[in-house]
Formats: sequence, C-alpha cells, structure tokens
Amino acid sequence: MPAEGPSVIIAINDSPVSVWVWREYGTGTADRRSTRIWPGEIVRLPAPSSCAPDTYLAQAGDGRTVGNGPPICPNATWRITLPTA
Repeated sequence: MPAEGPSVIIAINDSPVSVWVWREYGTGTADRRSTRIWPGEIVRLPAPSSCAPDTYLAQAGDGRTVGNGPPICPNATWRITLPTA
C-alpha cells in the first residue's frame, strides 16, 4: 500500500477483542495519547520518516500486551495478535 502524506504504520487488529495502542519512544517515554482499535479494524498510526528506536504497544482490557518494534519503520503493516490467555 503506497503511503499518502505523512509516514504511517497500518495497524490491523486481528485479535477478537479491542485493544488500546500507544507509542513508547526509544528514550523510554510514552506518548500519552492512545488509540482504541476494535477487532478487525484497520487504522493508520503515525510513523517517523525513517526507522526509529520506538515501539508501539497494544493492550487488551485483561492486560495482555503485544508490541511492534523496535524499530518502528514507515509504511509498515502491523497485524495485532494478542498472546493467548
């Protein structure tokens, strides 16, 4: 999928539950904004213009968590699949 405008990561929630997604920077700080992604939903998340030592994290209401990165690279696809409980 070609990128349009700013760099993005395409996140697809392949989990059967909604997840909250946020970004943690390579410096150890977290982005205070989070995005809710429903099962089967596809969203565009901001990405750096080149690979960065950051991580995106997705967490379900029951605490199961999965990450993408580091690094986070532009125009990548992240299929969110939570670990089994």
